[in-house]
Formats: sequence, structure tokens, C-alpha cells
Amino acid sequence: MKNDFEYFSNYILNRLNKSNCSVKDLYIRDLNAQKWYCTLFSDYDNFYCKQLITTNSSFIFKNKFNWAEIYNAQVRFGISYYENIKLKSGKFLNLVVQEIDNNIISLYDIDEIEYRIYKLLKTKKSINYILYKCMKYFNEQVVNEYYKLYEELIITNIKQLIIKKAIRPF
Repeated sequence: MKNDFEYFSNYILNRLNKSNCSVKDLYIRDLNAQKWYCTLFSDYDNFYCKQLITTNSSFIFKNKFNWAEIYNAQVRFGISYYENIKLKSGKFLNLVVQEIDNNIISLYDIDEIEYRIYKLLKTKKSINYILYKCMKYFNEQVVNEYYKLYEELIITNIKQLIIKKAIRPF
């Protein structure tokens, strides 16, 4: 556990130290982020053709303990989900987003679907492409019979990644 925490904290610090995001870049990102959601979801005629890409102020890594939940339990007050968090082991995916505020980062525990979408978007891709590529992570029969629900799930995960400032319209 101690080694995993050291890896967790050192990995974040090393990535932040190597980051080329200046405070000015983060301010510009935050100002633009206010429009990303509206830009993407206001025009349904061209929605599926719109392109997305990851932000350069975010990254994902894996570790063996739920450090993101433990961290959020310490910094997010009044959110009932984090009130009774206990340390647990397993496979955890962590999204780190650089911030301007005193916390320096936002840290999110994410699921496999968000992880796959994020990885796809290292280069710009259309929403149509994301929907197509993510099909391979689901049972073909389920996708075929419940395509609208599948699409809603993927779009909801895209929305979450945009709100977290991990991906943006291109």
C-alpha cells in the first residue's frame, strides 16, 4: 500500500513538473471550457460529425488502491458519496486535471468506458467514430437490441469528460 501511494503521488508530481501548461494556458482553458458543452450539444444536426480531442492539461493512470476517492473524501465536503469512503484495493483508473486553484489538480476516479473514450481521443475523432469504436467493448447483441441506450451511455460519458475538462471540442 505504501509503495502504491508513493507511486501515485510521485507519478502525479512528475507529470505536473513536466507539464507545459502555464497558468495562462489554464486560464484560457477554463474560459473556453465554459463554452465546450454548449458548443458540442447545441447543434444536433451536425452533432455526430463534431470532433473531440483530449486536453493537454489532463492525464490518466492506473493504480492498485482507490486513492482518488480517498483524496476527494478529504477535499470535497458535503458530498454524501465521499463521506464513508474506505481504502480498498483493486484496479483503479485516475483522471488528473491540472487546475489553477490551491488544490493544483482535480482528481477523479473514472470507469473503463471513460478511460477507453479518453484513450481514443489522443488524436481528434468524431462522435460517430467514438460510438463505432466503443461497440467492441460491449456484447454485439446488446448493442444491436439496445442501441439507443448504448448511445446514451457513451454520450453521457463524453459529457462527463467534457465537464471534467479532460476532453474538448476540436
